[in-house]
Amino acid sequence: MAWPSCRPNPMVGAVLVKDEKILGEGYTQAFGSAHAEVMALRNVQEKDLSQATLYVSLEPCAHHGKTPPCVDLIMEKGIGKVIIATRDPFPEVDGKGIEILREKGVTVEVGLMEKEARFQNRRFFTFHEKKRPYVILKWARTKDDFIDSAQEQHASLKISSAVSSQYVHRWRAEEMAILVGGETYRKDKPSLDTRLANGPDPRPIIWSKTLKEKDLQEKHQGKASIISADSVEGLLAELYDAGIQSLLVEGGAKVLQAFLKSGHYDEVRRITAEMEIGQGIQGPSWLDVNSTRYHVGADILDWEIRS
Repeated sequence: MAWPSCRPNPMVGAVLVKDEKILGEGYTQAFGSAHAEVMALRNVQEKDLSQATLYVSLEPCAHHGKTPPCVDLIMEKGIGKVIIATRDPFPEVDGKGIEILREKGVTVEVGLMEKEARFQNRRFFTFHEKKRPYVILKWARTKDDFIDSAQEQHASLKISSAVSSQYVHRWRAEEMAILVGGETYRKDKPSLDTRLANGPDPRPIIWSKTLKEKDLQEKHQGKASIISADSVEGLLAELYDAGIQSLLVEGGAKVLQAFLKSGHYDEVRRITAEMEIGQGIQGPSWLDVNSTRYHVGADILDWEIRS
């Protein structure tokens, strides 16, 4: 699979077609390896590609990074037409690939299934266009809308079912970083890993003014970052500077409410269990008018993706 091994590169797919026959197809490999265009063209035996069309979900790169420019390969192969879903917002590309191909006589069309292509790489586009990570807010609540038992109790309440917990760990593997507040970190001692799913662990981020490096769990030493920003905007600016393209927020009510109030979030994933506890820590205030509802084992998932 392209994701998440390709990150921070976007997911890109390419298909080469001639006379209504597919000659080659491919997708971007692990970061630093071949791009989609290279994979699609590597085993093509056809010599004359002047009447062939290359379909690609993102503008071909025009710069030297960890791999050579894909536009050079396209021109070398003599491909006559390239159809691109959407322009690449990365400053090193951002229209340059399209311009170079057109200057060399290649017919280029842009915009086929653009909405779908942008959604697929919504983390990448948010990072480069909004200059912040793509933010996903996640919390689990009881049926009567509590996210934990009374604050003075030491042990946290287990709300999510085994099935929904597996979903959450799969979500963690899809994002570059995971965030909790200092209070949640001290009380719950969360693992913040993907032990219930296959995939890389996200980078732990603790938002706190008082937590120190010495307070981190041993398994997070050298991996976690403590950020003491005064606002959500300041926090996201620091993460942007660190190259974090996506962030899963699993903090307590205060942290989640701060993101909701700021408006700097892109998805909400709220898991509701059947249990009721009568009192405890109230869940964040969220108007779920645009959410889609799924059953996740015995729990219900309300999932909103903001447009």
